[in-house]
Amino acid sequence: MAENCRAKAALNPMNIASNFIHDKSAHHINEFFVMKQYRRNGVGSFAAKAVFDKFKGKWEVCQMPKNLPARKFWKAVISDYTQNNYQEHSNDNDEWVGFTFDNTIHIDISAQSSSLEHDLKSADL
Repeated sequence: MAENCRAKAALNPMNIASNFIHDKSAHHINEFFVMKQYRRNGVGSFAAKAVFDKFKGKWEVCQMPKNLPARKFWKAVISDYTQNNYQEHSNDNDEWVGFTFDNTIHIDISAQSSSLEHDLKSADL
C-alpha cells in the first residue's frame, strides 16, 4: 500500500458476489479498508462517498453479520449518502447482511442549498 494511501476500496466489476441485487450492471464493494490511525475522523466516509459518486447506478454493500463495526459504519455512511433512501437486507442463511441503493437518483443537498441560498440573496425580500 502506498505511504500516502489512507483508505482502500475494491470494487467487484464482475458481479460475482451479488447477494441481494441480481443485476449485472450493479456495483459492489468487495473490500474496504481504512488504516487504523485514520479511522473515526471521516476518511472512510469520505472515501466511500467518493466511490459512490464516481460510479452511479445500483449498489450493494454487504458485511458479515458478526462484523458489528462494519455494519454500523456502512449503515451510517449509506443512510447519510442516500438521505435514508436505501434497503437493508439479510439472506436466508444469515451468511451476509447488507444495504442496497440506487444513486442515479441521489440529490446533492449541498448543491441545492447553495442554489437556494443564491436565489434568496438575489430576491429582493
